[in-house]
Amino acid sequence: MEKTKIVNLWEGKEGFVFLGMEIRKVKMRKLNGAEYFATDMWVCKKKQRVIKEVVKETLKDATLYQDLEEMIKRLNRKIVGWRGYYHISNKRILFKLDRYLLMRLVYWYNRKKQKPKRYQYGKHVDLFRNLGLKRIALVS
Repeated sequence: MEKTKIVNLWEGKEGFVFLGMEIRKVKMRKLNGAEYFATDMWVCKKKQRVIKEVVKETLKDATLYQDLEEMIKRLNRKIVGWRGYYHISNKRILFKLDRYLLMRLVYWYNRKKQKPKRYQYGKHVDLFRNLGLKRIALVS
């Protein structure tokens, strides 16, 4: 009974978390401007924090000796797992997680090369993509 909660989705003011996904009724808009209500799912805030902590732990200073290709392989294994589980989530949240992962990887790479934190951000992102870094959000 402690974990059981009855939620009124009709008004859309509250939702519930189930298996790491927050489910809520939201107002959406069609291309012609007509509004309608639907249930939407996205990664809950707690799981977003867990994903960010895993990325941060993977890219900690103790791993600076590792090769870039090796680090991308390690990250890709995690990314493919997250993508497999959270692919039905709202893309906006997945893009934010992708951006966070890229930012941390750029910071890690610049520390490895002893450069300023945001040094050549765009150039490094292209390098990582060319080396095979995957995305959490499926781009269609």
